[in-house]
Amino acid sequence: MIQKIDMASREVTLSTPKRTVTLKVQPDVHLDQFKSGDSIMATYLAAEASTARATASS
Repeated sequence: MIQKIDMASREVTLSTPKRTVTLKVQPDVHLDQFKSGDSIMATYLAAEASTARATASS
């Protein structure tokens, strides 16, 4: 469900029962056709990065 639309930055905040995400929307999407509270189907790719390093043992 759409929680918030920021037309200036072209960001949409979506919520599901498990999470809330804010996504940058492509220029070809007509944001003026949507409003807060609308239910939509969205596909997005999320990535996370981390690093690990060994510590010196004594």
